[in-house]
Amino acid sequence: MKDRYIENEYVEIWFENGLVYEVFKPGTVINIAAAERIVKDRLTVSAGKTSPIFIDLRQMVATDNRSRSFLASEEAQEFLSAGALLINNEIQRLLMNLWLKIDRPYIPVKGFTDMAKALEWLETYKYMN
Repeated sequence: MKDRYIENEYVEIWFENGLVYEVFKPGTVINIAAAERIVKDRLTVSAGKTSPIFIDLRQMVATDNRSRSFLASEEAQEFLSAGALLINNEIQRLLMNLWLKIDRPYIPVKGFTDMAKALEWLETYKYMN
């Protein structure tokens, strides 16, 4: 059951079964204003409790450098224990790996092309409050 559901123009966010979910809308382009809004809404959904996050990036089109740096920051990752990024092709994997090397998120982050494997990986990061 989706709990604490929020939708904005970029993403749907909710809490379910010990995880925060973010599913990006088709054609989404993220700039710093969008990144800040997404984090603000995610913090509302997190409700002050640390949990892992599952992020479906398959429909997102682009993110600028400033946004990527912000999203890797300690501020943007507050109340997160780990992040699984669902991607759908090798170009996204290459860009994700580059982001991980350049911006170095504060939490463990890993990319997946299989949702079940992503969710399984996140299980070890649940309930770390």
